[in-house]
Amino acid sequence: MLDAWRKLLVLLSPRERRLGAGVLAMMVIVAFFELAGVASILPFIAVVAAPSMIEENVYLSRAYDWLGVTSANDFMLLLGLGMLFMLLSSLAFRSLGLWVRIRYTHGCTHTIGCTLLSKYLAQPYPWYFERHSARLGNTIQGEVAQTINGVLSPLLRIISNSLLTIALLTLLIIVEPVIALSAGALMAAAYGTIFMSVRPILTRIGTHLRVAHGTRARVTKEVFGAIKDVKTNGLEQNFLRLYEAPSSRAARLQAKQILLSQMPSFAMQGLIYGGILSVILYLLSAYGSIESMVPTIAIYAFAAYRLMPALQSLYSDFANLRTNLPMLESVHRDYHNLSKSGLVSKEPSPLGITECLELSGITYSYPNAANPALASLNLKVPARHTIGLVGTTGAGKTTAVDLILGLLEPTDGSMLVDGQDLWATGRIRAWQRTLGYVPQHIYLNDDSIAANIALGVPMDEIDQEALERAARTANIHDFIVNELEEGYDTPLGEWGVRLSGGQRQRVGIARALYHDPPVIVMDEATSALDNVTERVVMEAVQKLGAQKTIILIAHRLTTVQNCDRIFLLENGRIAASGTYNELVEENVHFREMARGSDEDAAQESPTLEYPTNATRSA
Repeated sequence: MLDAWRKLLVLLSPRERRLGAGVLAMMVIVAFFELAGVASILPFIAVVAAPSMIEENVYLSRAYDWLGVTSANDFMLLLGLGMLFMLLSSLAFRSLGLWVRIRYTHGCTHTIGCTLLSKYLAQPYPWYFERHSARLGNTIQGEVAQTINGVLSPLLRIISNSLLTIALLTLLIIVEPVIALSAGALMAAAYGTIFMSVRPILTRIGTHLRVAHGTRARVTKEVFGAIKDVKTNGLEQNFLRLYEAPSSRAARLQAKQILLSQMPSFAMQGLIYGGILSVILYLLSAYGSIESMVPTIAIYAFAAYRLMPALQSLYSDFANLRTNLPMLESVHRDYHNLSKSGLVSKEPSPLGITECLELSGITYSYPNAANPALASLNLKVPARHTIGLVGTTGAGKTTAVDLILGLLEPTDGSMLVDGQDLWATGRIRAWQRTLGYVPQHIYLNDDSIAANIALGVPMDEIDQEALERAARTANIHDFIVNELEEGYDTPLGEWGVRLSGGQRQRVGIARALYHDPPVIVMDEATSALDNVTERVVMEAVQKLGAQKTIILIAHRLTTVQNCDRIFLLENGRIAASGTYNELVEENVHFREMARGSDEDAAQESPTLEYPTNATRSA
């Protein structure tokens, strides 16, 4: 339990630790009022059973005189009201303590989840290569809550019920030490024996439950993420079977865990009932008179009434704690090992580009890869020029783009903007704010078109003029305002299912243009567009060429045909560079790629007229 406390303290912020100390103080106060409530029963029952106690007991006699009552009945009435007040007060403080504890634990769930998400977001791009997104989501949404509900909450309840148990046992020891000590030892031995026998089982259950929950989350994410393929290929039953196995296992494990947590309560209730009967028989044999033992029996009965749920809660909380320790281990491992240093609290100003972007001697190797993805790559992109990157699959285009986007840090070499080494000077985030990026596969939220174009911008801060300008450039504005009843407020559905592939791509292009970035990177961005739409979109983008630097990664060679310069990548190196016509004439591989292009599409699409260096100069 001490190890669990230490790991929880790592998860809690300094403010939450201070609040936790306040919660513990509140528990002490609640235990005091619980004790006072039970103790207030003793004088009332004693006087009701034997009014002569008023004269025989010095404390009762002083209270009688101090209150100034004139009869024993009036005194009993005041004692009864006092007892009722103390019992109601203990209930009120117990309710207040419960409210404080619940508010505290749910607040911890919120802050730990947010902090863990910020740590995940702060990690470099390659960190995500070896981690499943479903696992990360399950840790934040599932395991954090289970850590709080299954570890922190039980620990707090264990402390609360332990304080109550110690207080009531102390009272019972004062009243009748032999019975109290014997009963306490018997209960502790019984609970300890049961818990120690099931502890290893609960630990195994917790470990297997974590695996089962993670598998369910992964399968659920995969089946809905690939729902089109699932439906088309009739894979529903396959994925259902993949889900049923871990789901069934989790159900059995949870049932077993609940059973092991609650079943001992029945045995303990029988033990307590037998204990109460034994107390009565012992008192009868010791005192002989039922009248003299009524107060003792009454206080033991009230104490047992409060101790039974407390003891059962202690056992079940220890069981839940043991089961959920693997969740704590998982959350603690990520929380402790990951840093937030990569998360920018205040965004820098965009860096801009006035001369050129240069990749100088860039080498990059993926973790555990035998060969580098890029080797001694040299590439220069003059400002306000359009360049193309082409090559076959595996040539290194995607890696080069990720380096340009600042997602990957070179293993060797430098990435320079206007002569500044971005990684060496710590300007990579400022450079990223200079970029507009259009990936091949556009991610769309289940939100409005406006929210998807201005991704991450609060709705009340969206610039409508910039929104429409970007949509017009992407050739989707007319479709939005003329064919959608709600215009820019139209919800797209998850993954943009209400749009065609080409429309989704144009929303992605508009997103990249919304902030009017000086540099635009388009990674196969027009591959989902028909030839006519591609021509319209690219002509609109290229009209910005006098002010913007454009980097195109394309499969269709017609897309890069009029770039100022084209770089042909082979095996992570620049094999050739030049204009389209120069490469067709001088490079056999490029000529074969051009010959293998879709001739029908090339005939359908008019030549894309991009601003050239000469027209810019003019």
